[in-house]
Amino acid sequence: MPLNVEEIAVCVACENSVSESTVDTTNHNVSNGDTIRRMLVLPCLHIICTDCLESVQKGKLENSPGIFPCPECGYIIQGLHSAAFKTLPDIFMNSVINNNNHGAIEGRTFCTTCDILVTPEEVDFNHREHEIVPLKQMLKGKKEYIATLLNSVNAKISHSESIQKQTLIAKDHLRKTRKELTAEIAERSRKLIEMIRSREKELLAELDAVCEERLEWFAEETNSQNRNLKIFQNSREFADKIIREGSGDDLLEFHNEISARLLHLIHRVKDASLDLLSMKMDLPDPGKEVSHLEKLFGTLTQGRISCGDAQMLQKFNVGLKWPTSLVATKTRDIVIAGKEGTFDSRGSLLFYDRHAKLLRTHEYEESKCIPYDVTCALDGTIYASDNKGSLTKFSADKTSVMANMFKGTSGRLALTTANHLLVTSSEEKCIWEYDSLGSKIRRLPPSGHLPSVANPHCLATNSNNDIIISELQGHKVSVYNSEGIIKFCYTGGSTASEELKCPSSVCCDPFNNILIADFTNDSIHLVSQSGQFLGHLLTKDNSISCPNFVSLDHEGHLFIGQYGGDISVYRYLSCVKHA
Repeated sequence: MPLNVEEIAVCVACENSVSESTVDTTNHNVSNGDTIRRMLVLPCLHIICTDCLESVQKGKLENSPGIFPCPECGYIIQGLHSAAFKTLPDIFMNSVINNNNHGAIEGRTFCTTCDILVTPEEVDFNHREHEIVPLKQMLKGKKEYIATLLNSVNAKISHSESIQKQTLIAKDHLRKTRKELTAEIAERSRKLIEMIRSREKELLAELDAVCEERLEWFAEETNSQNRNLKIFQNSREFADKIIREGSGDDLLEFHNEISARLLHLIHRVKDASLDLLSMKMDLPDPGKEVSHLEKLFGTLTQGRISCGDAQMLQKFNVGLKWPTSLVATKTRDIVIAGKEGTFDSRGSLLFYDRHAKLLRTHEYEESKCIPYDVTCALDGTIYASDNKGSLTKFSADKTSVMANMFKGTSGRLALTTANHLLVTSSEEKCIWEYDSLGSKIRRLPPSGHLPSVANPHCLATNSNNDIIISELQGHKVSVYNSEGIIKFCYTGGSTASEELKCPSSVCCDPFNNILIADFTNDSIHLVSQSGQFLGHLLTKDNSISCPNFVSLDHEGHLFIGQYGGDISVYRYLSCVKHA
């Protein structure tokens, strides 16, 4: 009985489809109108017609008769010629598309010792002491194995499609960054007029060169991903056809070839990863125009962030099952706030050196006193808030307590570029700004209230003094300018897998990208300063589980604290400055 092979019989060399054709399972020919073309399944599972085979073999490898690469995937093929149509590949093609020979194996069982089908008479005669299993059981196992391989192929396809999407997002982000930086460079150029014209040209040329190089990489990466997707999809369609329509003989005869090819594809193609390029203008100290022209204008700084592939440097456990905050000082010491259990009524501060050695512990004397947040000023002073509305200040020579700094179950801390301390006050629904002496400077907003401060969970700032607040109950992160005016709210990306469910912590990198820990989704979101989802920096695949906080030090090290007390340190950012 002829069987339509619209999805299979397409020659990879000439790409001629036989959508109107049928395969004659007697002569193994493909008929298309008045033309008869025989098809050959190559060892790499791609199909080529007889006309193209001769053409392809003319371009065979030099000094290697009978050896040629597959026109589609480059797989090296040896020993195929016109007679090959009468041997295994020809029978294979006929077997794949013919689904009418089930009766040929009825009444037989399978000898696992000899790896062959046997009749009851053969079992008694030659296989009495061998391991014999029912044919259905053997076929089920073969199908399940191929199905497992197909699941891996589907996972590869899903991952590649996700990376493709993130590549487009990163490409768009790069273009926006390019536009913003070009405008910034031009504005600074106008201010310095003729004195910095030459430097302007140099920076614009550098920016264009970096972006063009990166855009070329995006194009190459996209082409590579498209090729890999096509290979996987072709293999999936072919193997799926065998599972759905192939007979028992098909699976027995070609199981090894199909499995080997699928395994080859799964392990040959490395999972794609997104190498995100960030850039910014590095602003110099003012007042030194003549002697420091280059510093005054600024230099282009690149920061490379690998989404999903951050390098882990260190991991240790602090004994606090519920760490609530962490800060790294300029000397690379680490201060961690938290409590031993979720429902414990007393917490502590732990001081570690950069080698994860515990230096000292600060226990709160007052009962039911739990630290909320901890931050470090530019001069090394450490501030820790607690649920009593107080701030504990740790300076180089003494420890002091400042009471009544905020009201309500809040007290989230952040520092401005002027080294002023911001403290949330949930009962007053505002943020207070203090100087280094603990004196109030101003209230944000001056009147009214910030809705996000009613139940804030974390507070952060960027180099523009924008204020970032995470809300667990609202499942969002809100960004305000320095005057307390809302800029945008972030609730996740465009798909369900990018949804933000429980933003437990936020921080900002030197390029003003926002890092958000999602406690429920076991992931770290990377978001641009304009609120665009750039990708998952880390996920459960990177051993992230219930992240309580996320923090960056001045050297680009990323600290992630997780429920249970595990602290993981990653190399987040590599900055390269160009003069």
